[in-house]
Amino acid sequence: MMQYTLSYVLDLRRTSKGAGRINDNSEKYLSLALRLYVFPALNKSSENLEVSKFSAYCDTFMVAELKDSLSIFERQFALAVENGLTSRSTGRNYRSALRQLMQWLEKQAWWQGLFPDPVVQVAPLRIKVSPKPGTGFGEISFYGLALEDLPDHLRNAVEEFRQFRLAGGQNIRRTVRERRCHREAGEARRPKIVPVKLSTLKGDEEQALLFLGWYLEHCLLSEEHIEVLSNFSSHLSSEAHFSLLMNYKNHYLFEIYLSTLKEFRNKLLEELNLGLLTNPDLLYDFTYWAIETRGVCHSFGVKVTKTAIAVAKWMNYGNSTRRNWSDVPTILDLKDLRNGFAEEYALEKPHLDEEKWSIKELTHEEARKVVEYLRLLCAPNIKSHDKKTGTHKYYQKRRISAVARTWQIYLIVKILVYCPVRQQEIRSFELGKTLFREVDEYGTPYYVAHLKEHKLSSVTGKPRHYRLPSTLTKDLDMWVYKWRPLIENALTTPDNWMAFWGHRADKIEALEKSLKSARQGDLPKTVKKSSDGYIAYLENRLRGLGHRVKTWEMAKQNFESHNFLFFKFGKNGKNKTQSFGQPLQVDSVWRVVIGAVSKATRALFGEERWTNPHALRNIAEKHIRQPGRSDITDAFSTLIGHSKEMGDEYAEQITSEYELTEHIVDDWWQEVI
Repeated sequence: MMQYTLSYVLDLRRTSKGAGRINDNSEKYLSLALRLYVFPALNKSSENLEVSKFSAYCDTFMVAELKDSLSIFERQFALAVENGLTSRSTGRNYRSALRQLMQWLEKQAWWQGLFPDPVVQVAPLRIKVSPKPGTGFGEISFYGLALEDLPDHLRNAVEEFRQFRLAGGQNIRRTVRERRCHREAGEARRPKIVPVKLSTLKGDEEQALLFLGWYLEHCLLSEEHIEVLSNFSSHLSSEAHFSLLMNYKNHYLFEIYLSTLKEFRNKLLEELNLGLLTNPDLLYDFTYWAIETRGVCHSFGVKVTKTAIAVAKWMNYGNSTRRNWSDVPTILDLKDLRNGFAEEYALEKPHLDEEKWSIKELTHEEARKVVEYLRLLCAPNIKSHDKKTGTHKYYQKRRISAVARTWQIYLIVKILVYCPVRQQEIRSFELGKTLFREVDEYGTPYYVAHLKEHKLSSVTGKPRHYRLPSTLTKDLDMWVYKWRPLIENALTTPDNWMAFWGHRADKIEALEKSLKSARQGDLPKTVKKSSDGYIAYLENRLRGLGHRVKTWEMAKQNFESHNFLFFKFGKNGKNKTQSFGQPLQVDSVWRVVIGAVSKATRALFGEERWTNPHALRNIAEKHIRQPGRSDITDAFSTLIGHSKEMGDEYAEQITSEYELTEHIVDDWWQEVI
């Protein structure tokens, strides 16, 4: 990390545009103020510091020590006047030079990052939340495949479909022309293909993977297969499963079970193909299965059939001669199915909106309180409590990774509350490319976003360009100039990486030593587990730490591959820890925002509100439509990136009749003068 010595900072100030006028006299007075009054109070060894040694002393003096230099100067100078060592009038120039330096320092982005958290030192107690309505964990299921799980033939097909969607059919048009050159002139017409954005394609891939996972489990598995898997699932969830994991002698048997299950699954995967997605009967069954078991609505069917239509167009591009695809029966059938789902969704939407909002409802004032609570969670320490009595035992320092993760979550939510742009734009904030730190004519810093690519760029043809609220500046500075450099430093060596996660460099060696002793029957007196249980515990710890070490190089590569403001921290689980440093995805943002808001609202208001990023946009639209604020609706709609009419629609969705009428019931009959 950058070492901000006084020498470095003074050199930086001389070349800074916002430093004001600096001349030989001002530097002389600053040197005198520091040498005679500030340095001696901070370090007695610097008393009588000669002018010739001032520069060398500044080379090692950390500028953070000057935080209270003005008050130190006033106190020490007053003593000097009292003792007759100087006159009161001589302090004017010293004071002015020192004040100018401190005023400049306080405007620098890196200054606040040099100090401990100024807001709070101990985080509030952790709050447990109830499961979100409509979610939960079922039995072992293949539903929802991952792209990396697919066999080669299916992965290749997905890649061809991807290129077709992104290029608007350009990748196969040459082949089509060759095929059509044998037709009579006038018969051949190219069907219409509109290229899509990567975000739309990602939705197509997700829908396809969900469908294929469902088809594998519900159409390929026989009743005998299901019975075997159900028995296996029951075994894994039983107490016997826990005992199996804790008994290291039987651990390999558990791995054999998983290996057998994986092999069985791979054989079934070979039977899958994208063409299955274009079968209207299968789509109908899949949609109503999801409605009945997953708590979704008919909009799910609309999304799936849209993906199916795209797949059908890819498969039939060479068979169609009409721009509207009306000569492909499969596409017509799929469009009819989509329209049917859309009609059902239109009927259920009003009730669904009301039902969904009931678990998301939040006023903007409450949202701001959520932000304040999340800021408290960024404290470097937590309270440790006795599990039996619940009484406070001691303060415990948090891992750097935990505080950094909390900071990122807090900042994302704060942006969504105070500048509720689309989460896609927040994910696209890239330092020096789409997000810039600027300074106004008074030297006050602020951040500006400038995005050429955004959701409506293909429609408007214009970039998005807006200033972020000033309330975000200090927090963004803290993230950019303190936390991101800390994370970058954590990735420089394996030892720093392990320290970032709260592990000493010698932790693995110590665990290996303890494991060796345990296997020889030598257990610490404090251990309450059985010998086998303690050995299994140590083995699990070693595996976890070993895996963490292995992820270092991948995390470093991920982090250095981009300069996005926010990124994934990863979590425990399959292919999760390796994701550290990758750019955030849609589901990442939704998950952290919903989780953070639900915990904060449980702590603040006694019940969870499952508010997502899009709901925060609706909340903001409703908030600015309060009486007397109609003059800013146009400008606000421009800020968050949609039309005033769309904003009116968003606000209407979450505004009740009572709220619309309560402010006019007492005086609507009065004449306006």
